[in-house]
Parts: sequence; C-alpha cells; structure tokens
Amino acid sequence: MDAVKVLARNIFYLSFETFKEKYNNYRDDHLLFRHLTRADGIIENKPGVTEISLTPKMEYQPKLKKIIAQVLNEINEMDPKMPDGSKRKIKLFLDT
Repeated sequence: MDAVKVLARNIFYLSFETFKEKYNNYRDDHLLFRHLTRADGIIENKPGVTEISLTPKMEYQPKLKKIIAQVLNEINEMDPKMPDGSKRKIKLFLDT
C-alpha cells in the first residue's frame, strides 16, 4: 500500500509542476490543483479511448480555466494509457 501512495504522490507532483509554472500564484496553486485532482467527472468509454470530463464543484475564472485546459492538453499529449493492459488512451477534459 505504501508503494501506491508514493506512486500517487509522484504522479500528482509531476502534473502539478506544469500547473504551477503556468498559474504562478504560490498562495493557492496547490489548493486549486488538489481540488482539480479530486473533482468529480464523467467517464465515457469509446473504442480505443476513455474520455474523462472533470466537473469540479468550484467555479473557475476564465484565465484559470484556460490554464487548466492547457495543463490537461499537455497531459493528453503524453499519451496516457489505461493501466488495465488494454492500451486504451485516456483523454482528460474540463467540463465547462
């Protein structure tokens, strides 16, 4: 179980670095990104891809929405795959 926690932490901080650079507000960057990672979402399985639309409860300003969309696009460009061995791609979107 400890290995899973370490892996989850490492994945969080790898994605957080990109957000932190773009948002550039040290007062609440960690809070906003943590909120995004814990957001509800809608999962839609399509042939070869799993699309995940994040639906955060918090209302984001347009500037912040743009930054989040950029970060999610960068994550999508890394071509993440489902961990079940099916090689299906994962695509993340911010539901607006």
